[in-house]
Amino acid sequence: MPRTQQLAIMTFLLLFSFIPAAARENNINISHETTAMPGEEVKLHLHFFNNGARREVSRLETEGLTPDFRQSFIFNRTPVETISLQPGDDAAVELTLAVPAAAKAGKYPFAVKLTTTDGKESDIRELLTVQQTSRLDIGVPTGKITGLPGRSATIPITVTNHGTKPEADIRLSLQTPRHWETEYSSNGPFSLNPGETVRESVTLFIPKSESPGIKNLTVTLSQRDSVKTRQAAAVDVRQPVGILMILLGLITAGLAALLIVNRKYGRR
Repeated sequence: MPRTQQLAIMTFLLLFSFIPAAARENNINISHETTAMPGEEVKLHLHFFNNGARREVSRLETEGLTPDFRQSFIFNRTPVETISLQPGDDAAVELTLAVPAAAKAGKYPFAVKLTTTDGKESDIRELLTVQQTSRLDIGVPTGKITGLPGRSATIPITVTNHGTKPEADIRLSLQTPRHWETEYSSNGPFSLNPGETVRESVTLFIPKSESPGIKNLTVTLSQRDSVKTRQAAAVDVRQPVGILMILLGLITAGLAALLIVNRKYGRR
């Protein structure tokens, strides 16, 4: 669901197109600036007033935005495309703009335009500023990684830039239990453009003396010496099966097989 930004009475417009043509020499043209994030929904409140001498019906539309900026005019909780006002009447109309999730950061000038049935036009200039967002995400395996004392285990790690601006000077670090050693395929620094993913891995060297059990790890992503995000991971250190245990198992299996053969063929 998109975020919604409620902007209380952002726009106030005296609709000069409702004034007789002779009095329209000073057509109003006010501009306002609104900020939003990609994927956010913005609501602008417009106030229209007919200070003319006759009933006016005007078509409402925006000009300057691409179709992927979904928009609608709401009057009395109902979507409308036109508005009708008698002399002296006023109306509050809400303009809803849905900023595309993929919208690039920058300034988007547009106009709210009204056109009467006889072709008279009036507009108000707006400026929508889409701000940059910063979002770096860490990806680690969802299941536990297994390892043995005295052996190594490898954790794959992904870093994805889900923001709207390039990110630089990104570094990885991994917090492990004491006496564990680590070796990174690369821990940075590296840069990511919006939508890009980098895949790295960390090899863990588990001490021979490590006891069995779940060992918690923490992957930390930092940028310019500031921690951006952390992600938990885990290694399941298992009890190694000794050589004597393996030999004992083989001997037991062999004796069981001989016993079965003896019972079947020993007596004839």
